[in-house]
Amino acid sequence: MKSLQPLKTLINFLFIIICVVFTSISIALFYVALSGNLEFLSIEANSQIEIFSKIITLILVFALQVMSIYYLREFIKDVSPQNLFTIQQIKWLSKTGKLMILATIVYTALNFLMKVIFENRIEISVLNNSENLFYNEIFLLIIGLFFLCLSHVFNSARILKKENELTI
Repeated sequence: MKSLQPLKTLINFLFIIICVVFTSISIALFYVALSGNLEFLSIEANSQIEIFSKIITLILVFALQVMSIYYLREFIKDVSPQNLFTIQQIKWLSKTGKLMILATIVYTALNFLMKVIFENRIEISVLNNSENLFYNEIFLLIIGLFFLCLSHVFNSARILKKENELTI
């Protein structure tokens, strides 16, 4: 599967960059929040607690997304013509999908709770960042569901492959 080599390389490269960026941004955000120098952050908030809540939400959601990319990376690393439809690959696809869905649900729920707690209003918005498709919650939810569906397809293929190997 030579066609997977560019994908493997790209995902490994992106994973390393995302880990470095995630670590750097997390450290910088906590340092800035603790020092009290919040002017350059573009976070709209009325109190220090609200700023910390938004920072923790962003870091938590980003961490879940980094973990999902890690599992996708492990899946891509393991795929080869001799090694297809294994239980481990199915688990990695399932974990990738579940983490993407969880990140979407956590972000939406915490965003809703923060509006209720800090702004005393109830707002449900489906397209928070509609100008950027890849940060849209619905898009991430669909991708997560796609990975779950793909894990079921791999499981069915594994069963068929096993039955085929048993056939004389």
